[in-house]
Amino acid sequence: MNNILKLKIILSDTGLSEVDRSLLLNLFSNFDQADLMDLVELLESNNNLVYFISDIYKKKKIAFANQDKNLLQKIFQQELEKLLELSQ
Repeated sequence: MNNILKLKIILSDTGLSEVDRSLLLNLFSNFDQADLMDLVELLESNNNLVYFISDIYKKKKIAFANQDKNLLQKIFQQELEKLLELSQ
């Protein structure tokens, strides 16, 4: 199973809307494969991180609701990259 499909399954339990999950999957698809694999392994091993990421996304989405979606995705990607760095 590829990493994007795994992420889709993982995100299905977050309570995020289908639109938000699609935006997140689109964001994750921009990661290089090594980072994406690390993210999947992290999320599979720690369910709390799934909700942490979901909460970050919701907060950023609310904060930037009237802003450019690309800006929201860029900020969220930076948060995820920090999370990946801290986990290594």
